[in-house]
Parts: sequence; structure tokens; C-alpha cells
Amino acid sequence: MVNEPFPRTGTLIEVTLILCEAAQVSEGKLSVLGAGWTRISANTPKSQALGLIVYVPFGLDRTHFGIQLRLLDFDCRQLSLKGHPVVRAAQLEVSSPAGMGPGEVHPCPMVFEFNRLAFEPGGYVWECRVDGDLRAIRPFRAI
Repeated sequence: MVNEPFPRTGTLIEVTLILCEAAQVSEGKLSVLGAGWTRISANTPKSQALGLIVYVPFGLDRTHFGIQLRLLDFDCRQLSLKGHPVVRAAQLEVSSPAGMGPGEVHPCPMVFEFNRLAFEPGGYVWECRVDGDLRAIRPFRAI
């Protein structure tokens, strides 16, 4: 058996998506409160946040990426509240830290906040796309 080196990250951008009650980015780190839930009370307005860590491989620095979050139902239909689709978009510009080399990734934390969302009973999915490519989903249910 040949010992293989730890696999190197290619050009794939990975995203960790965390459902939480509150989040903030400070000093390049993501801090979250009330994270990891998958069920909420139906028809109860509540603020929530989505904490993201976008992992950008070495070699893709000095690049702009489009980040988009969409709220879907379990049938993958775009969800609208008060006649407006629940979508958030942002641009991420990445500059790798000094000394970063091949095989390393640059974690880029981000927070998206949603105030007083109320969900009818059922299943929902947050999806995260980077430059149009699906990178993460996080399902939850309102009961």
C-alpha cells in the first residue's frame, strides 16, 4: 500500500452554511448563536441568520465571486413572502493572506440576516450558489 499525500484542493469552492439565530464576522472568524436548528415554530415571526464560510482555494485570489442565497420549498420552488422572492446576493472579493500556498484554502466568513420571517407549516430549503453553481443546501421544517 502506497501512502498518498493529503488530497490537495483543486479549484472547487466549498461552502459551509449554518442556520442560526444570530451571527457576526469579526477578525476573519464567524461567530454564531443558536446554531444547528432544523425545526422552527410555524406562523411565528422570528429573526434568523445564515452564517457562511466560503472556502476559496489558493490561486483564485484577487477574484470576485457572486454569492446568492435563495429560500425554496421542499419542491424546489422559489419562496415569496409578501409578493417578493426571498433572495439575497452579495459580491465576495478574495485576497489571499501572505504566505498562502498551493493546497491551502482561504476561509471567507459571511453573514446574511433575515428579520421576522414567519413560515407556514412545511419544509423549506436554503440554497447557496457561487457564480450560479450550487454549493450548499440546508433544509429545515416549520412545525
